[in-house]
Amino acid sequence: MNLRTKGVFHTSNALVSLTGLAYAVVLWCLEKPPSDYGSPIHPWEPGAKAVHLLGAPLLVFGLGWIWHSHVQGQLRKKAPRKKASGLGLVTLALPMVGSGYAFQVAVDAPWRQFWSQLHLWSGVLWVLVSLMHLDWVQGIGGRLRKVLRSFKILPWARSR
Repeated sequence: MNLRTKGVFHTSNALVSLTGLAYAVVLWCLEKPPSDYGSPIHPWEPGAKAVHLLGAPLLVFGLGWIWHSHVQGQLRKKAPRKKASGLGLVTLALPMVGSGYAFQVAVDAPWRQFWSQLHLWSGVLWVLVSLMHLDWVQGIGGRLRKVLRSFKILPWARSR
């Protein structure tokens, strides 16, 4: 996988992940000003949603590009490193992307709620598995184990 492919994929993944988080915070955590014209929305909500929706096709493009240059080759190997997290990302891609599109076109409230929840939880899992695949989670865990051992809190924890 070349540097350009990695750059497009990781940039689009970070953009969509961070804007999804920002949209969720704006939607559920920030106070909405009162409105005389309908249900109140936070002033940042349309912008956060727009950036998330405009970045998503770039991530889908990156998924196709990385499938061609990375995933197919790794699937052919007998026991590639990080196979579990890679398969997790491949498995999560369809419900995350599909529910994102379905949520935008669903009209009935129960279906909108279903697609919204599926998109939310598959997106959360996507971010966590992405971090695991990039060894960020293991790296944090390794540093945490060293800190706990140095303070004699967890003396049996071994370094990797």
